[in-house]
Amino acid sequence: MEEGDTEKLKQCESVDRRVQCSCGACRGSVYGTGVDQRVRRLCIEDHHRVSCGTQALDCAPRDYGDGIVCVCDAGYCDKLDDITEQDLSKGNYLLYTSSKAGDRLAKSVNVFEASATAPEEPVFFHLNSDVTYQEIMGFGGALTDSTGLNIMSLSDGAREKLLQTYFGEGGSQYLYLRVPIGASDFSLEYYTYDDVDGDVNWNNFALRDEDYKYKVELEEMNPHLRGGRMENHLGTTPPPPVHPTEIRTSISRSLAVELNTTSALANYATEMPVIKRASDIRGQPIKLFGAAWSAPWWMKRNGTEFGFSYLLEKYYQAWADYYVKYFDAYKNENISFWGLSAQNEPTQAYNNPSWIFSMGWSAEQQRDWIAEHLGPTLQRGGYGDLELMTLDDNRMWLPGWVET
Repeated sequence: MEEGDTEKLKQCESVDRRVQCSCGACRGSVYGTGVDQRVRRLCIEDHHRVSCGTQALDCAPRDYGDGIVCVCDAGYCDKLDDITEQDLSKGNYLLYTSSKAGDRLAKSVNVFEASATAPEEPVFFHLNSDVTYQEIMGFGGALTDSTGLNIMSLSDGAREKLLQTYFGEGGSQYLYLRVPIGASDFSLEYYTYDDVDGDVNWNNFALRDEDYKYKVELEEMNPHLRGGRMENHLGTTPPPPVHPTEIRTSISRSLAVELNTTSALANYATEMPVIKRASDIRGQPIKLFGAAWSAPWWMKRNGTEFGFSYLLEKYYQAWADYYVKYFDAYKNENISFWGLSAQNEPTQAYNNPSWIFSMGWSAEQQRDWIAEHLGPTLQRGGYGDLELMTLDDNRMWLPGWVET
């Protein structure tokens, strides 16, 4: 430890009554108290050289008044201890505590206490391991555009720490990611992968720059795009570096018939892809399941992205084909899906129509579409083994959908 560091650590411990030093990791309100950056780092990082005689809690705390949060940045991020065989030895139980006072999954090993009064007769518990019920397969989160935007806004170091916290051994070890098929209500704008009116054969289908920027990684950049040349259907070449979103929003929907900016401009997306990095950290492929918020506007009753709407029956087969196109597009980027949702919140557009990107289904409508179109189409397309989830919605609708 450098000269003067010991004194600074004492300063760290005494600067605020709410601050305690747990083996070098300061708990409480060190952040914002005026302690300099070096002291803060010492409090966080020098736990292997400083003994405070208390239980180690690898948390970099910040007190916002209503409670303490643990700060994660490029230099440091707390993580969980491994569970050892000794932790779970006979008579012990393992307890993790999170609290408003600053505990974040604080680990403690405790011993079961013997009962003060023994039962009059022996008590036996018989477990039949052959009889099983529901299984918890894992945990995860949603990789929406807003999630990707925030992750990619971090520095390389902070981004890596964040992903390690979610997917790594010392973190939550997420295994599942829910991926919107197109835009969601957590996107900067409404979009699908083919907004060209009447294109039932999906000739203009293409992933967006949001996919390449936040989710997948381009295996190879189109060499013709390295010079920044790109033409829209008007025959003009916008000067690089124009962002794809700027081009899309500068041309009306009626003029965008032949505009396909995704493939042409994907070379702008050079950031680390979240899905592939998450799989690397997890040590196995992340299990992805897709969920669509809405079909393209021209396939819906009200001809718009939101409000009271449902899929026109004449487009049932085209909408099933859309899913295969989507899975094919990701497969071309060496990313495979584990499952899919038949529709995000199918009751939203019927029961609470609003400006939220949505499309309505009744239980009967979705049942028939799956049986007659989606199921057979997935099977023909080579995706018959995907897990299909229905009623991706509020639990109160569950009885009616199950009965249907």
